[in-house]
Amino acid sequence: MNSKREIYFYWKQLEDYERNGPNFTYHALVTQDDKTKLYTPMKDKSMSFIDIKDAAMSAVQIHLKSVNSEGSSANSSYLYIPSDDNILEGPASFTKLAYANGTYALYWEVKNIEHIENYTLFWCEYNVSRSCVGRMNFTYLDSTKTFYITDYLPKETKYQFAISVNNGMKSSGMYWAKCDISHDIIVMYAFPVTLSHDKTGKNYVTLSWKMACSLQNNIILAYNISYCPVVNKFFCDGQVQNKSILISPEKNQVNITGLRPYKTYRFTFALNTTYGLREVENATDYVTTSPDSPEKPVNAKNGI
Repeated sequence: MNSKREIYFYWKQLEDYERNGPNFTYHALVTQDDKTKLYTPMKDKSMSFIDIKDAAMSAVQIHLKSVNSEGSSANSSYLYIPSDDNILEGPASFTKLAYANGTYALYWEVKNIEHIENYTLFWCEYNVSRSCVGRMNFTYLDSTKTFYITDYLPKETKYQFAISVNNGMKSSGMYWAKCDISHDIIVMYAFPVTLSHDKTGKNYVTLSWKMACSLQNNIILAYNISYCPVVNKFFCDGQVQNKSILISPEKNQVNITGLRPYKTYRFTFALNTTYGLREVENATDYVTTSPDSPEKPVNAKNGI
């Protein structure tokens, strides 16, 4: 059982004209278990967050002030982080659709909606590490919302989004969008899919798949499964033509027939979307069909 946790504390930076002097930074006073420690952001990384490593599971209080060469701000912002066992359940899925004109469509799914007061939606410029190197922005959304459309962000910049579930002083913390479909991505590295097989026979296999993403209707037009017999463990046999089939988006399994006995096949899962065909990283399964009795010899001749 974990006795420590890592906490990323984010805030919205002041505008340059609000800094009012040189040597500007932020001071975060973090109090936990009657001990207080001063944190400052790392200027070479970001002025939007601090990383509290090895925090205990108990509740945390944070007071944030802005500071320059003339002193600190008269007032501070306050955040209460509940103990780990009192943190709200986050969204079951959070999906980002990015359109060519710079619009983002965001969809999320939450199980226990009756305990939600509102949501906080966060966004900043995209970063591989998921941390916000630039300015963090946020807005509050009503608890009845399950999607949000942004049409006001510059299309020249790529953005990442997070969401939190809130109820009073309790929160789920930030959940980054793990399901990402973008118009400029061919291989989808942020779209979790598990492809597996159930029944296997001499000339058939039953495949099934699970997706951790919820999507609006008509985004996925069909599932595409391509397959081939393999040689050298992983590579398609170049002597045999690859095959593929399309499956209705309402289904989550398919029975593929016409396979050869005692052969290893590679099955690859992809999505036929409104953007075109999108491959999914790591959505591959290898299956060996059952053995069968051998075929009869051919060209047998009487040697007498």
